[in-house]
Amino acid sequence: MSEMMNSGRFGATAALALRYRDGDGERTVWPALIGGELLVDCGYPGQLDALGRAAAAAGAPLSGLRAAVLTHHDYDHVGALAALRRAYPSVRVYASEDDAARVEGRAKSRRLEQAEALEPNLPPEMKAWSRGFMARLAAVEPARVDEPLVDGLRLGPAGARALATPGHMPGHFSVYVEDDGLLIAGDALVVEEGLLALANPRFTLDMPRALESTSRIAALRPKAALCYHGGLWVGDVADALGTLLRRAGEAAS
Repeated sequence: MSEMMNSGRFGATAALALRYRDGDGERTVWPALIGGELLVDCGYPGQLDALGRAAAAAGAPLSGLRAAVLTHHDYDHVGALAALRRAYPSVRVYASEDDAARVEGRAKSRRLEQAEALEPNLPPEMKAWSRGFMARLAAVEPARVDEPLVDGLRLGPAGARALATPGHMPGHFSVYVEDDGLLIAGDALVVEEGLLALANPRFTLDMPRALESTSRIAALRPKAALCYHGGLWVGDVADALGTLLRRAGEAAS
């Protein structure tokens, strides 16, 4: 039995709903706040105020924030980071070494590289959208990262630790909240129409590695997964992922 929950709390972790509207319509992303002091991802550019309201509504104002983890450098995950650093300068920021270079502006966004490579072959009706998307990626304000994520790094409350889950991006990390059996997936998994699903192939740079990371997640046997796209899914994560991996294997054979 499983249940998809679009808001609320699982153990020590609050799921924070942030709504965003652009030319593609409205969408919701789900940063996580663990124990009121550890934030995982921070939303689109301009969303710091919305993030603060969501945290306060969950009973954990951002004034208590101690650290922030970036699962990867896509702009919907790091867009509010520079504003967060200005508002809360004592917050310690973690990201993988590969992502830190991009968050700090020392290397080009891998998503922007992907978009630039695809743009020449897009149909004419998609060119304007593509240019706007690339402009949004290029406009993300750089921000400092304090410490690199390494696999197994202890991050603080509720037994939270870093879990390397490359594939969606080479430096992608998830966070496993060990005390509660909660996997904060970033984009390693998604929830679509109430069902747990694999990383979106359209945006995943290395799908074979993403599937390896999915197997690693399943081996933990989480009780729930909080996906940045789709929200909180409670149930037998290992069983659901096992089914998805079998189907992926059959499709590839």
